[in-house]
Amino acid sequence: MATIQLRDGGDLTLIVGEQKQRYVVCRRTISGVCKPWNTMFTKFSEACAAEVELPDDNPEAILILLRVAHLRFDQLPAGKLSVDEVNNLATVCDKYDAVGVIRPFLTTWVTFTNLDICHSCSQQAQFCLILLPSPCAFTESILLLAVTIRYLAVVVVR
Repeated sequence: MATIQLRDGGDLTLIVGEQKQRYVVCRRTISGVCKPWNTMFTKFSEACAAEVELPDDNPEAILILLRVAHLRFDQLPAGKLSVDEVNNLATVCDKYDAVGVIRPFLTTWVTFTNLDICHSCSQQAQFCLILLPSPCAFTESILLLAVTIRYLAVVVVR
């Protein structure tokens, strides 16, 4: 797997996920993304390390955060993300308290319809809805979910 350079002359290599995807980044830049990273990359042993492993994180979701942090907007996803992609992004953003960093891009990546909640009714899709920037979209999705559950209950009873 090729190393992805997000900053020429970056001073830190992040090794992410089971695949050990490598990202060369600027430590100061990513320290500004969220409080956990600020603490991790300025106050703990990772502050001096040339390489830091994030083995439990999704490489693609971390890459989105890193591209936003390094102002690589031209390299961000241009269209809607799948439920799995949104879930991975939601998981990483929740873990690192970084939802605010990606919020301006959510209307491009996430809509009620691309989460397909009425068909999947999955916990995964419901978790993704937490990221939606519009309270109306969240409310609409919950109402549709309620209607879907009621419909399924009627079908099962028959």
